[in-house]
Amino acid sequence: MTTNLMDTVSWAAHRRAVVHTVKRRVPFVDPEAAASRGLATLCARIVADGAVDRPADIWCEAAVDAAFAMLREMILAASRQVRPATADDMPGADA
Repeated sequence: MTTNLMDTVSWAAHRRAVVHTVKRRVPFVDPEAAASRGLATLCARIVADGAVDRPADIWCEAAVDAAFAMLREMILAASRQVRPATADDMPGADA
């Protein structure tokens, strides 16, 4: 597979669009990391299936899906954190 300057510029523009879409649709997640995960998913699909129609759309959808997965991971990790009880947490602590 070869690439030329136009392909590189075009894919750079797609990356900016993917990052922007992730940032807009899934707040609180690193959009760059989600875009990278989405690109990895796109590459895996190309390897498995060969050429795909509308790769930029597939990349964007995969990046948004990755962002939602990252958000779920963050929520699960936060729910597992145990915060030690303080005197303020005890009933009647203000008495």
